[in-house]
Amino acid sequence: MADLARLRQAAKVVEVGSGQKVVQIPLDVWEEEIGLPNYTITPQEQHRALKALLDEWENQPDDTPPGWWDEFRQFLHDNRFEIPERDLGFKDE
Repeated sequence: MADLARLRQAAKVVEVGSGQKVVQIPLDVWEEEIGLPNYTITPQEQHRALKALLDEWENQPDDTPPGWWDEFRQFLHDNRFEIPERDLGFKDE
């Protein structure tokens, strides 16, 4: 299971060129906490894993204002994405 405390500690809010603020997590931390050693994950498995992470993260006590998670989930729904498989250079793919 992902270490949410480590993800939160590594995360920072940055402003992108359009002026929109986004949460940025360093790639090495993301891959260590979220990345799976078997890169044959299906889109459905990826969806379930990310949903489980969001559910766990949402249930961690913090000072998130009411409605924030609803807005965030709607944003994810409206801006769907996939994390593509890629060759990591281990010559085992």
